[in-house]
Amino acid sequence: MLADCVECDAGCGMIIQHRLLQRHVRTDCPFRSIACPQCATQLRAHTVPMHLDTECLFSRVPCPLLCGKCPRTRAWCVPHSATQRTAWTSHPAHSMQAPSCTDSMC
Repeated sequence: MLADCVECDAGCGMIIQHRLLQRHVRTDCPFRSIACPQCATQLRAHTVPMHLDTECLFSRVPCPLLCGKCPRTRAWCVPHSATQRTAWTSHPAHSMQAPSCTDSMC
């Protein structure tokens, strides 16, 4: 019944049966608050992918030198915070140490 429906109080605007609201806000609502899996910052669920791609300083990114010689089998060993240092992208010898692994980069 429409009388049993309420608007989601997390802000997504969805109209849902009152009995299902708690589950929606806890698990399905794109506006629910969740912690970033890398840095634990509280975010709205729908913003997590963008946060991980562009903002999270603990998210892993590919080797910024792009020479294809990174000795790690996992290409995701450099955190965003390291790529923001100019040395990572301008080091001419390509022999920098990755901050999150024990191998030299490139």
